[in-house]
Amino acid sequence: MKELSIFKLPLTSLMVDGCTALENLSCHYTQITSLNLTGCKALKEIYCYDNKELAELNISECKALKEFTIIMSKLTSLNLSGFTSLEEIRCNANNLTKLNVSGCTALKQLQCQDNQLTSLDVSDCTALKHLQCGNNGLLGIIPPYFKNIETFLHDVRYKYEYDWEQRKYVMIEDTKRGWWYEHEPEGGCHEPEPCNK
Repeated sequence: MKELSIFKLPLTSLMVDGCTALENLSCHYTQITSLNLTGCKALKEIYCYDNKELAELNISECKALKEFTIIMSKLTSLNLSGFTSLEEIRCNANNLTKLNVSGCTALKQLQCQDNQLTSLDVSDCTALKHLQCGNNGLLGIIPPYFKNIETFLHDVRYKYEYDWEQRKYVMIEDTKRGWWYEHEPEGGCHEPEPCNK
């Protein structure tokens, strides 16, 4: 069996461990609380959407994964460290507080918005071109290596408006979360280069 698709079935658990030929797994709108994929070494794609009770996931041996999608679950932690074939991760709208993508050197796209993340390290993800991480608890300076990212959707820490009397942009709000450039807030804008010269 190379493909398995489950849609709107009243399952509470799914154990496909040992399915060594399985390449594609889809499961949507189930009551699954745990998903065990131990031994599924040929698995290339996981696409699971709206499994709102899913709280446990074992994919530690699925190192051939290229695409990983789990959206709308109860997962709080996701360890994809060392998945060197992984190109796309979509793990938005879960309950994630921890996400480890270290060593994901082929990763091109990461969507992790709408979680509860407070830190995110993508420094090993040298192929990353698209990052969506808004609506989390992330707080940090935008690192220089982000210049290679083509699409970066995120929360912005500082908000500005132009002050005509001072003839410069001034901060009007610190949201206390999100990302900012090293020159902010003095630089007066959320751009790679400061607006106030």
